[in-house]
Amino acid sequence: MHTRFTHYMTLAIITLFMTLSAPVTANNPSPFQIAVSPKLKIETLKTSELSKVFSGRRSNWNNSTPVQLILLPTGSPEMRWLCDQLKVPEHLLRRFIFQRVYRAQLRKPIEVSTASEAIQVLANTPGAIAPLRVNEALIQSLKASGASPELNLIKLTP
Repeated sequence: MHTRFTHYMTLAIITLFMTLSAPVTANNPSPFQIAVSPKLKIETLKTSELSKVFSGRRSNWNNSTPVQLILLPTGSPEMRWLCDQLKVPEHLLRRFIFQRVYRAQLRKPIEVSTASEAIQVLANTPGAIAPLRVNEALIQSLKASGASPELNLIKLTP
């Protein structure tokens, strides 16, 4: 019992530290975004629709292009942010996604190691969607690699 309490306290302290170290204000908006394939003409997406997309309840976009999930590594800041938006722990989200894949109710997600790799997949995969942390380091990394794929960042609405 004591170790479980210690574990939860450690998580609470880490969460508090992360919240205090990167405050979100009008001058410092969240660097996290949802990115979709540039071929999709989407500007906004409701959080409820995002939930449907990542749960497999929405398998096609409005133009009938199949949804293709892109997942970053477990525990990555992008996945933690996505799970915060969906209000679900990451391990449950991943379990649910792969159960739907196993039942042939959802396309197998493309798993990537880095945000740069996610951007390359987004640029080349119709219907792709991924959470991204768009910051100066990512932009510089893309410029250094000579890659400059278009990003279609969409606004989440309540």
